[in-house]
Amino acid sequence: MEVVSDYSNKYLSETVANPPVPLDPSFHSPEMSTSETVTDNITPITTLSSAKIVPVYKWNLKFSGSGKDGMSINAFLERVEDLCQSRNVTKSQLFDSAIDLFEGEALLWFRMIRKQVNNWNDLIQLMKQEFTPSHTSDLLWQQILKRTQGPNESTGIYVAVMTTLFDRMPVTVSDELRLKVLRSNILPFYQERLGLVEIKSPYDLIKLCRRLEATKESVKSYKPPVKGNLFLEPDLECGTGQSETVKVREITVNNAGPQLCFRCNKPGHYARVCRVRTRLRCFTCGMDNVTKITCPKCNVRNSGNSSGSQP
Repeated sequence: MEVVSDYSNKYLSETVANPPVPLDPSFHSPEMSTSETVTDNITPITTLSSAKIVPVYKWNLKFSGSGKDGMSINAFLERVEDLCQSRNVTKSQLFDSAIDLFEGEALLWFRMIRKQVNNWNDLIQLMKQEFTPSHTSDLLWQQILKRTQGPNESTGIYVAVMTTLFDRMPVTVSDELRLKVLRSNILPFYQERLGLVEIKSPYDLIKLCRRLEATKESVKSYKPPVKGNLFLEPDLECGTGQSETVKVREITVNNAGPQLCFRCNKPGHYARVCRVRTRLRCFTCGMDNVTKITCPKCNVRNSGNSSGSQP
């Protein structure tokens, strides 16, 4: 809760003319929460499109209330709302088929209270009272502050996850506070480069992070200039460029070890790619300072001339 404390100390010092941002989850009363307001004021669908209606029992969606299925009450209600719209089911039809959405402990609870409610919105209120854990605001807010961006998680996906968490808070989380938390929890690579940049919305944050990611990939692929790449226009080469290293597979003869270059007497390359140009050597016998043509050992004519010239 250190981040909450820091934020609270900052905004509580503001003037009365500028009300503080709701950093503490208990700042708003439950009656003013966004999640309940949005859910309760949903207008039932009265006109169906030409799309085929998919009955609730075919949704393959069940809520047990025990948490063992990995689905919280908020996640369940969000999924129901999505399927209700995509499968052309009115809220009245949804309420009539509500028993198909429960199993286990939740089914026992629904059988007990179904005579006390007359519509889907009233059922939602009772479900939240029964299946929402106590101290949800504090616990969920702590989890939100600890939810940082993963090393391989895109900024778009991270912002989408955090937006869902903010929406599931039982109290209102302002847009300003949402953006502050997002900027504090994205990868350090982005935080360092966006510290002085004005960002007005999560969409601006996603756009800037994508640009930084593209720049990061360009930096990874950068290679310093190499001498010899501009052999057609050598006068335009970088004066401080590195010399190109010729990589040739190591040469061996009869597994007797690496074969030496005839020019420089070093292993690892052929003489035809050797950069040493001042030394001569016979390609046949290896005699220094001669070529194969002028070698007295390998050329009979040169050998005779050499013997005839001797006294």
